[in-house]
Amino acid sequence: MRAIDVERAMSAPERVSEIVKYILEHFNQKTKRNENRSFFEFRVIENVEAMAASKNNTVREKKITTRVNGFNSIFAVASIPMAMRYYAEFKRQMEAIGGRLRIATIFSFSPNEEEPDEEFDNSKLDKTSRDFLEAAIADYNAMFSVNYDTSSDKFQNYYKDVSLRVKNREVDLLIVVNMFLTGFDATTLNTLWVDKNLRQHGLIQAFSRTNRILNSVKTFGNIVCFRDLKQATDDAIALFGDKEAGGIVLLKTYDDYYNGYEEDDKHKAGYVELIAMLTDNYPLGQAIIGESAQKSFISLFGAILRLVNILSTFDEFAGSEILSQRDFQDYMSVYLDLYQTYRKQKDSAGGPLPRPAPQRGDLSARTGHPH
Repeated sequence: MRAIDVERAMSAPERVSEIVKYILEHFNQKTKRNENRSFFEFRVIENVEAMAASKNNTVREKKITTRVNGFNSIFAVASIPMAMRYYAEFKRQMEAIGGRLRIATIFSFSPNEEEPDEEFDNSKLDKTSRDFLEAAIADYNAMFSVNYDTSSDKFQNYYKDVSLRVKNREVDLLIVVNMFLTGFDATTLNTLWVDKNLRQHGLIQAFSRTNRILNSVKTFGNIVCFRDLKQATDDAIALFGDKEAGGIVLLKTYDDYYNGYEEDDKHKAGYVELIAMLTDNYPLGQAIIGESAQKSFISLFGAILRLVNILSTFDEFAGSEILSQRDFQDYMSVYLDLYQTYRKQKDSAGGPLPRPAPQRGDLSARTGHPH
């Protein structure tokens, strides 16, 4: 009875509404939609529908050099009824605010909705669920000018089409129950929203969907949990260890990154300390004289950028930036100018070019928990 009561509370319309509101309000922050990007090589499918219908993958991916203005996400929910509730609530709230995200959903019958699985059998779906899925696919058809439905062949092509458009970052948020939580890799996917109990191998597999490095901005993934999965996460990492969970490293707390922390008997400076060092040692408007001072500045500001890249995923950081946006950009200009200077020197000497720190840092792949 307690489990039934818990799920009833989890599926309450007020809770669903608040979670959807949170995601819509924080989507740009978590997926870094408003930040500048450097150019990088990106694989796209020129004719997605033809690729989805292809039996032998005759339509190939094409490599292009472009910018990606932010990333996209998957929302894993506990059941098909919850997927239906969330999809309908997203539509309702986006209609009220004018709508801005391209949202899709995909699900099929599964005997165990707590474990990630890939099934394409819709014949066992109850009529309400199948009718809802038909309507959601109709929305998708209208969005992308395609023609899919829940029949066996067309549904498998719909699955492939969704997969390709997520990889192309044409879908902003994909609501799933079990699908796409194992074996699916998309470099542009950086956030997994979770309102679902996950455990052991299923948790590791689901969390790992976000940790494919794309460029120096996407160096870790976000896991935003609307359920308490901390113990399940600790247990899964302890159980599987480095063999399967090596790419998952939980971020420290917001306070640790903001104010500093101790690790291996050493103090790791936080954002507040690094900004104080920056403004004390390198005041804006004063030239940085000498190679040693310039390289020290590059190192310090690069460390600040790495911290800002992490802190920007925490809700608490908004409004807590010490530097004004103008001062930050002024320091960034100095930083980039010095980089260009040293790059030219290395180039003329025939040595390897130094790799500049990006605007939002460079870290090893991580899966973090802002919540």
